Amino acid sequence: MHAEERRQLWQPINQLEPGNALVAKQVRQLNDRLVQLPGLSEPFCRPEAQRVYYAVNMLFLDEAKAGFSRPQLAKL
Repeated sequence: MHAEERRQLWQPINQLEPGNALVAKQVRQLNDRLVQLPGLSEPFCRPEAQRVYYAVNMLFLDEAKAGFSRPQLAKL
């Protein structure tokens, strides 16, 4: 494989890391605010691991702590 072809193939892959970092930063800012609400929490992530957000940002709802059920929340 020619060096120029290799560079063109790797260019989109090399652009993923800055995009992933931006998404992770934005999700972190959002989650830091949302998990302050009663009943909302995010999945535990070990310190040596890094969460990756492909399509969804998953949060857990504890209905007892929140004071309402999931269907009631969906009606809002």
